[in-house]
Amino acid sequence: MLPVGKQRSAFTAIELSIVVSVIAMLSGMATQAVVTTLRTHAVNSAATAIEHSADIARDLAVRAHAINSIPSERDAAFTSKRYGVVLIPGNANQAPVVAVTWGASATEGTILKRDGLAIQRTELPAGVAFLVDDGTGTPSALTQTLGWCFQHGTGLTSATASTGSASAYIGDDSTVADIVNPSGITRISAPILIATPDGAIAARMAVLPSGDVRIVRD
Repeated sequence: MLPVGKQRSAFTAIELSIVVSVIAMLSGMATQAVVTTLRTHAVNSAATAIEHSADIARDLAVRAHAINSIPSERDAAFTSKRYGVVLIPGNANQAPVVAVTWGASATEGTILKRDGLAIQRTELPAGVAFLVDDGTGTPSALTQTLGWCFQHGTGLTSATASTGSASAYIGDDSTVADIVNPSGITRISAPILIATPDGAIAARMAVLPSGDVRIVRD
């Protein structure tokens, strides 16, 4: 007990240790919240970039005949090509990429270019991965490029230019559940997750036969 009339001038060691512990705990909680926010933002940014690229490719496909009627834009192989979108998985040296394509199929080699430069190619945040959710358990990493095309004039999907007017989709059975005869529609892939590598934060992507890209964010 302190003598009567005498004030204590400092914290005790126990009090200081309690204060330090509380500050450390609050700091750890704040850091985790910031990390989660940044990871969520990365996934949402990637999803938005994919939607934007798909919108551009589909718009080009709808206007394809008009574009090809312009002498400077005319392509002799027009009927054997399609506008499309390709997803390129990342690796240790390269961030994942989404790009608009023009060719017989949507691949890294058919990215749409003008004067040697890609017209619509976006590097996604490094902390984002493409995962395939085949419904059997833990989603697996997409290890090769994945692409789809849009048909001239209609904007409907197709797997490649060679499949003509046959529609295609990315997703599960529910993606085409409302179509009267889905048996003639090709599935390109199971649903794709645009996610953090551990899958903890993810947006689920499906591409409908109509050409619409549906992304459901967590």
